[in-house]
Amino acid sequence: MPQLLDAAPYIEESIGNLTGVFSLVSYSARGMLIRAGRTNEECLGNLSWVLDNLNPLSAAEYNGAASGLTLLPTAGALIGAPAKELWIVYKLMPVAGVLTMCLSLGGTIMPSQAGQYDPKGAFDFGGILVSDRKARKEYAKLDEETKHNGQAQLFAEKVRERADDQRGANYGKIWLAVVMLLAFNVQIVVILWYAERGAVIPWWCSFYGWMLIWYFLLTVSCLIDNTASNPFYQTWTIRVSRAPEIMEISDRCPLLVTDSIEDDGAIIQNLRKGYNVDSRVVIPHSRSYAKSRVCFYVVVPQTGTSRWRAALRIFSRGSNIASFAFGTTLFASSQLLSVSLALITIICTMVPAVLGRVLSMWIALEMNKHNKAILHAVVPTHLEASKYLNAILKQKGLVFETQGHIVVDGRVICRYNQWFSWSRYVGLLAPPFNIIKKATSGYMTAVTAMPADGEPLSGPPGSSMKKSATVRTTSAETLINGQTGLEPSV
Repeated sequence: MPQLLDAAPYIEESIGNLTGVFSLVSYSARGMLIRAGRTNEECLGNLSWVLDNLNPLSAAEYNGAASGLTLLPTAGALIGAPAKELWIVYKLMPVAGVLTMCLSLGGTIMPSQAGQYDPKGAFDFGGILVSDRKARKEYAKLDEETKHNGQAQLFAEKVRERADDQRGANYGKIWLAVVMLLAFNVQIVVILWYAERGAVIPWWCSFYGWMLIWYFLLTVSCLIDNTASNPFYQTWTIRVSRAPEIMEISDRCPLLVTDSIEDDGAIIQNLRKGYNVDSRVVIPHSRSYAKSRVCFYVVVPQTGTSRWRAALRIFSRGSNIASFAFGTTLFASSQLLSVSLALITIICTMVPAVLGRVLSMWIALEMNKHNKAILHAVVPTHLEASKYLNAILKQKGLVFETQGHIVVDGRVICRYNQWFSWSRYVGLLAPPFNIIKKATSGYMTAVTAMPADGEPLSGPPGSSMKKSATVRTTSAETLINGQTGLEPSV
């Protein structure tokens, strides 16, 4: 208390409206001196003494500042309506999507209706336009068997056409935009930290992190709300890149796709169970090859709402109400909050939130500036999704990364941990899977194998052995077969 008594007159002059000068150091020092008491009762006593000795002009200023900040919990409604482009950003670069959610100040950035994700939208970034004239003419030319899976096949051809387009892929500006999104979040945290140090909550006197607690609860509520508002029952995401032109894959690698017209959804079930396989591919050392430096995304969402997501929507509404009530109560009951710092807090919180949304829209535009970085097709049922996945994964000469598996020419090459993959966090900015690391170079001339019965078997260059054998080549030891069987693991 003695330190507070000695410093109070100087502090009041340096942050009040009598001199027209605001000192952030003095503002923070007064709040910390009030909280310097060892117990909550001492803190409340210090606060009561300061409030009793305020001049009327300063008291009116502090009351007006507290009233103004009560509008901050409603700022999320001013940021903007949900947009499909922000969903695209979240799919292409999850870290940028999460940073954008944190900047939304409690608002929802992704649409909650499946129709708003229609690829026919004005801001179209891919997908098959099943209603356009060209697609209908192509579909009409197909025979009856192909028509059964016609839309899936047409979409797979779109994927093939996109894979043949190697333009663009300069993401230096996008990295800079992600850094700016992070800087905007840091700016909000810093300004809230300074604002809360000088302001005191009577019913939470000794604690000075109350603004950061509100912002943390608001961010968590926003993340829950955006997750719950997703109108899709399940979404399958595939990263696509080009494979080397000359590459041999063993027939022992598990075959994932099927040529059967009657698709029972087994491909999705097998991917969910997983294949325990770690195979090698063969690239002849006498042939040159090239690998993709970038990839693109294919997303197949299924409409519908699961039970856990329906329950999460109810919980998200409750969390929104709780964060709004908590924030409004905090700001309304805050004491000694300067109007100058209140205005700075509102401006330095709202401006980064708006700029963050604009920057996210720019990221979506930049990623799709030269070619489509994402193709998506919304399907109504689980079986339709299986047909689309089957048609896509059958495409030759492409490397697919999906559900923790690497698929080439319809066969599973290996399995990887999705949680330890950069693509799970930075998405499109992560390099595609390097299939060269799974390759053994060697030109298979004079391949000789010794089966169990002792009779030598020989085959032409590039052929794969059906029996268990030790394979020797004239140039390098080449591992042809996978290490495990064909059945998916449970």
